[in-house]
Amino acid sequence: MASEGLSSQLKEMGTNSPAHKRIPMDSYSSGRPGRGLCSCKSITTSTCIAVLTCCALYISLYKTGLLQTAAKDPVAVSALPDDLGSFVRVSGTQFELHCRPFHIVGFNAHDLVPKAMINPWEYSTEGGETGEKLIRDSFAVAAAAGFNVVRTYAHTTDSRYPFQDPDGEWREDVLAALDFVVEAARAHGIRVMLSFADNWKYIGGVPEYLDRSTTAPQRQQNRPPDAIGDSDLGEYDEETRMYELERHTLFYTDEGARELYKEHVQKIMQRKNTITGMAYKDDPIILGWALLNELRCESWKVPGCPNWVQSWIEEMAAFVKEQDPRHLLTVGMEGFWGRGSMAAGNNPGQWAEETGQNFTRNHLPSAIDFATTHIWPDNWEQTSPEFQMQWLAAHIKEAEDRLHKPLLLEEFGKKLDKNVGKEQFLADIKEKRDPIFRTLLAIVKASVKTERALQGWLFWRWDVPVYSGSHQEDYAVRPTGTTFRYLAAHAHMLRSIQNSRAPRADCNVKMGCWMAVDPDANSSNKLPADKRKCVNKPQVCRSYWAAKSIAEEHGMPTAKVADDDGPVAEIYPSESACCRPGLGAFRHGCSGLLGLLQTAAGP
Repeated sequence: MASEGLSSQLKEMGTNSPAHKRIPMDSYSSGRPGRGLCSCKSITTSTCIAVLTCCALYISLYKTGLLQTAAKDPVAVSALPDDLGSFVRVSGTQFELHCRPFHIVGFNAHDLVPKAMINPWEYSTEGGETGEKLIRDSFAVAAAAGFNVVRTYAHTTDSRYPFQDPDGEWREDVLAALDFVVEAARAHGIRVMLSFADNWKYIGGVPEYLDRSTTAPQRQQNRPPDAIGDSDLGEYDEETRMYELERHTLFYTDEGARELYKEHVQKIMQRKNTITGMAYKDDPIILGWALLNELRCESWKVPGCPNWVQSWIEEMAAFVKEQDPRHLLTVGMEGFWGRGSMAAGNNPGQWAEETGQNFTRNHLPSAIDFATTHIWPDNWEQTSPEFQMQWLAAHIKEAEDRLHKPLLLEEFGKKLDKNVGKEQFLADIKEKRDPIFRTLLAIVKASVKTERALQGWLFWRWDVPVYSGSHQEDYAVRPTGTTFRYLAAHAHMLRSIQNSRAPRADCNVKMGCWMAVDPDANSSNKLPADKRKCVNKPQVCRSYWAAKSIAEEHGMPTAKVADDDGPVAEIYPSESACCRPGLGAFRHGCSGLLGLLQTAAGP
């Protein structure tokens, strides 16, 4: 019903579619490049010439940094020119990869970095496993479910594992844990969205930046410790609450806080991953960046702060793009409209006008590539399907009419009482959480099928069960539950629609139709090494993409055929794209040295 309702609303609005090491060379030879692997001992002259020719190319690629492999779990990664669109881009109101739509379907797991550092000899862990192993296992389940993006935080989320010590020194072990998270995601074909800072918590957030700044006023009273879970200043006494609200707004104007934030951003973007040697700013496995999670200022307390927020967004967005022009960038906001905005009537309440946000204005800067919105039925006291439909329809309209940018449902979740018994908790999932998720997924489906601006979702949240006994969590969506099954089915459906659509007619890249030789066998990603091969099947793509022209000819929705008969295999524009480890058809890339060379050298 939600899908039909949104479709009719959209029709009325108008169409407007638019701690690891790199593998040593000794693993390939008995010493320096040119020995061992490249030895001509005991082979014929003609074979020797072939071997040396191949090795010359290999050594050249290695010396220039274009061919790198990871020890123990070898994943070849290349710092290539972006000639095939390995970075997700935007085209009008659509996300795009290889000149074709890219629909974001994934999850929030904000605390992966500290969880990657947990080990069974210090803590009681699930199954006695390391945090790294449990994260890998979770990513494997996510990939099988069809999820293609994880959003996590590239800042401190656990005081035991700070990105920086109190004296400002960067913690290499924590940064290496972030490296691991990125590589574990790559190994399962999952792109990573990184958020630089948080509005709510002290550590890694706005209050900490102000307290570290040498230009901000000295704190006059101690800040109460953060609560576990949702943050709520309303729990403070009135004097403390007013002080914290007013101090919070200084973040957007204080010179020292701004410089500290830029230092953090630059550190993350320019960091070279210790597993691949590739700088984050050059890595296509990273989908993009978010400036600040749910940025806010209380304009009822400090009336001028919405303008400060806007200036801060413009300054920081320009700074990020100057450092890294290829990755996508967004703000990371809930999506409220401020006082005086014509769309403010769509807010969940009048209080939302006083949060310092203005969805449309905040996303207008050219350095911001796409818009985001969140939905929190419990926090906002808006649980009806009608509100969810109206909220998203209004954001779709603004994204198309005013912003001309894609829209992502970046966070949505439903809080449950984790203290009830197991049977009641399972019943609550079905009766309270599932209906909200089904409504939101139906709205996204309606938008995707009609090629509107809302192009994906990231649910809140995947709680990787690192600690033993952590079974019920208020927001956690577990793979064993009914909610997860709805999400996985929706992810596979959007993948079918995505694969059914042909490249843009004006695409300036020669497109093939490359896929795994045996897509069904590859679904488990456990093919023998000699079976990891890609093949070009243009006739298959022509068959799939004919669905679009057939649908248009008969006046059907463009992606109608894809719902029930869409392609299962992922399609790539070239053999090198198909063979690219993690981002291609196989976790470890195609078979043999030739596959590695093709991956590094491109088409």
